[in-house]
Amino acid sequence: MNIVPPRAEMVWQLRSLDEKKYEQAKEELLSACRDAAEAFGGTVEFEQVGGTRGFRFNEDDPIIVRAKSAIEASGIEPWTSVTCGGSDANEFNDHGLPAVVISVGYLDIHTNEESMPLDQLKQLADVCGSLMLGK
Repeated sequence: MNIVPPRAEMVWQLRSLDEKKYEQAKEELLSACRDAAEAFGGTVEFEQVGGTRGFRFNEDDPIIVRAKSAIEASGIEPWTSVTCGGSDANEFNDHGLPAVVISVGYLDIHTNEESMPLDQLKQLADVCGSLMLGK
């Protein structure tokens, strides 16, 4: 309990849909770390590894219109939301290929209890079929 290590590492993840807010928050975090380290005679080395840019579409963008159409064709009422999640869609969009994330009905997502009810899996299959058939 009373051991002070000669070195400590901290790994953190920061996300924002706004590049300026992201840079500001990153600088604030780094500044706080540097201030704390300096107060105790330490230093901070910073290395940014990877990174995911956020994306946002308008309701009338073709990819949103197509997704909504496929969802409606499957008998589901579509809705849209903006998140700061990270997925393959972030990478696709970052490389110029429009992509969205379609919610798939998971329960207890990102936990050891994550599951998907069979009726949700069937609805997902219907939406995928509608997307492939251009509905």
